[in-house]
Amino acid sequence: MNPPINAASLNQPFTGWDELRTSGPAWKIERAQAAPDTYVPFFPDQNGKVYELLLANLPVMLHCMDGTGRLTSVNKRWIKSLGYSESEVIGRAFNEFLAPESRTRLVQHIYPSYFQTGICRDEILTIMRKDGSTAKVVLSMNAYRGDKGRIERSVCLLDEPLSISQAVTVVEDQRFKGAFESAAHAMALVSPLGEITLANGAFWEFLEKERTGSVKDILHKDDVATFLASVGELIKGKTSSIKQELRYMAGDGRIMHGATSLALVRNDAGEVEQIIFQIVDVTDKKHAGQRLQHAQKMEAIGQLTGGLAHDFNNLLTVIIGNLELLEDKPGMNERAGRRLAEAIDAARKGSELTRQMLAFARKQVLEPREVNINELVKGMEPLISRTIGENIQLKADAMAGEPKALIDPSQLESSILNLAINAHDAMPKGGLLTIETQPVFLDKAYAAKYPEVTPGHYVMVAVSDTGSGMEAELLEKVFQPFFTTKAQGKGSGLGLSMVYGFIKQSGGHINVYSE
Repeated sequence: MNPPINAASLNQPFTGWDELRTSGPAWKIERAQAAPDTYVPFFPDQNGKVYELLLANLPVMLHCMDGTGRLTSVNKRWIKSLGYSESEVIGRAFNEFLAPESRTRLVQHIYPSYFQTGICRDEILTIMRKDGSTAKVVLSMNAYRGDKGRIERSVCLLDEPLSISQAVTVVEDQRFKGAFESAAHAMALVSPLGEITLANGAFWEFLEKERTGSVKDILHKDDVATFLASVGELIKGKTSSIKQELRYMAGDGRIMHGATSLALVRNDAGEVEQIIFQIVDVTDKKHAGQRLQHAQKMEAIGQLTGGLAHDFNNLLTVIIGNLELLEDKPGMNERAGRRLAEAIDAARKGSELTRQMLAFARKQVLEPREVNINELVKGMEPLISRTIGENIQLKADAMAGEPKALIDPSQLESSILNLAINAHDAMPKGGLLTIETQPVFLDKAYAAKYPEVTPGHYVMVAVSDTGSGMEAELLEKVFQPFFTTKAQGKGSGLGLSMVYGFIKQSGGHINVYSE
């Protein structure tokens, strides 16, 4: 147990030094001991004061204390930074130069620990200059013990008074550090060279990756130039801070969107020391906006498509009716009859295309009824197996129970068959086609991501394959009419559009995932 310290003596030279320094471990050190009150160089060597000269001129504040805690040596930087002359400090206790609160902390908390361990590291104190002003310093001390284990000498380092930028960089205030670490938004300090010097937990959680050393490792490559241009504007003083949306690369390769605030921290000389990053994750908001925009676009395309399909279908009805009347006309030769049949067949195919377009526009006539989804899928297995061929394995997984939905069964069968054909085309060398049914509940959080969804219970029919995938740019277009990745003449691009329109018209939801 260390002896108690008299708080009333804090403004006087610290007289409790001897009691404390004898309470530490008895370290046996074989060395010549200096007399208690004589001047002791920092690091004397055999050739004189080479080290003394070196340390006296170092650009950091250094001082040496004797066994009573009084200053025996100070270097030039110490004198210059605090404004005292050497004669004004030598022989005085170090605690005399500290502000009252720091003096209390030094005597009551730092010294007791120091006399036990012989080491003090990075303790922040307020020191008083000769002109009455104060400055923050970071104190580190090393003890040199005599053969009886007593501290006979201490070499002390005082970091230069911290500038605002340094204070932010080292996060010396524990309250700020706690707020920094517990902040909900991502925060980081970046050096002028682009190195991440400090970041909180939310920053790495946002990126979902291990700690990295450079901004170039986290920014999307297409946004690096934007970031550099913004920093350039800040350095030139055109603005004090910049707010912009930047894209970041997550650890799993996903693109994250962050509303980013950038600001500079300058030192006392006006030089840029740090760039402050503050990032608010807007990825979900961005995706929700994109989905809403996509839904609105699909709605607009649907209205246009539906109008055209309706008018075109009326024209085809007239054409087909007149062609059928000609077909019944007697005396037509074989060649003319063949051409007439071809024209009727083409007109009927055109009519089928308009039906698909009307399905996408959600204007087809449906006959919904209560359907057992498991029975419908099971009943389609033979047809699907014949359609996809022998080199593709079909697997059907049905949920427990008898899931029922109010839907047009023939249109649902057509949609599932359409998806199976697409899967077949994606697996020319064979693979696995899986059709499964599952109960799902789409909650308000899911509905917030997909504005067209009504929260509630649904029966999910999932069709998946092991074939070639699609890139994100193509996935955004798969439901648009006349868009197809197939070769010319191999597809109209209306298959998935028809499925999309039917599901939407039936009050359902459809989504696609691919890689």
